[in-house]
Amino acid sequence: GYEFSNLGLVRFPRVEISAEERAKLGLKSDSTNREVLKTLAWKGYKERRVKGWFKGVPESEIVERFKTEFATFDKTGVHDYLLLVWDINKWADEQNIVRGWGRGSAGGSLTNACLGITKVDPIRHKLNFPRFISEARMKPVIKDGVTYVDGKSAPDIDCDYQYGRRAEVVRYVETKYA
Repeated sequence: GYEFSNLGLVRFPRVEISAEERAKLGLKSDSTNREVLKTLAWKGYKERRVKGWFKGVPESEIVERFKTEFATFDKTGVHDYLLLVWDINKWADEQNIVRGWGRGSAGGSLTNACLGITKVDPIRHKLNFPRFISEARMKPVIKDGVTYVDGKSAPDIDCDYQYGRRAEVVRYVETKYA
């Protein structure tokens, strides 16, 4: 990545979702990562609802929450970052690597919960989404046509992986995203 001396700017990664993965989701091969994220979140919502999550919460409330979150994601450009964390956690789960429930402000996002990034119901626990990400705090900087944000205000998803198997996760990330 790029780093500017003393500015503390970071660039969100660009994540490639395969045509095969898009097809599995019922999406066209040229669908945007925003559409992939939205489809994954809605699919995850439906799966969790069947398991008893969101009991007593009208679907209209869930839809409004998703609209609010995606409006913020659209303004801050974090779609790829969320897909990156989703992919890493999905891979870890497929390898039976034990991971935490998610901690900190990431737990306030319904999208994170429905993607399986966190395992906490933010609706039931009345968690505050703007603690995770706030467009007011994120002031994008465009340098040479690339958008950066202040690293101190960017969303941070802390993931905890089984101690003896963390190196496998690091190797996966290095292999796929290096």
